Amino acid sequence: MDRKIKMLVIPSDRTGVGKFRSVDPHVYIGEHYKDEFDVDIVYTLPKENLDSFLKQYDLIHIHKQLDKNCEILKMIKFLGIPVIIDLDDHYNLGNDHPMSITAKRERWHEPIINHLSNFCRYFEKAQ
Repeated sequence: MDRKIKMLVIPSDRTGVGKFRSVDPHVYIGEHYKDEFDVDIVYTLPKENLDSFLKQYDLIHIHKQLDKNCEILKMIKFLGIPVIIDLDDHYNLGNDHPMSITAKRERWHEPIINHLSNFCRYFEKAQ
C-alpha cells in the first residue's frame, strides 16, 4: 500500500453505543492495522473551516446521523468523501426493544430517516 487510509470516526456519544459501535472497533483498527489506517476519533466537529478539516480524510464513519439538517452530509458529498453510516438498530426499534417507548415518544426515527434519505439522494447524484 502506498499510503495509509486516513479515517475520521464521529461517535454518537462517549459511552454505550458510541463506545461499542464506533470507538472500540476503530481503536482496534488503529492499533492492529496501523500500517494501513490512520484513525482519528472526533466527538465534536470544528465549527470553523469544517471543509478544510474534512478534506484531510479519505473515509468517514458515523453512527446514525451527523446533523438534523444534513448540511454536513451535503458538504461531505460535495467533497467526494466516502461515508459509512452505522445503524446498529432498525430506525423503528419495535415494541420488544428496551428503549422503544422513549424512542417513539421522542421520535428518534425521524432524524435517522431524514439523514438516510438525504444520504442516499446526495450520493446517488454523485455517481
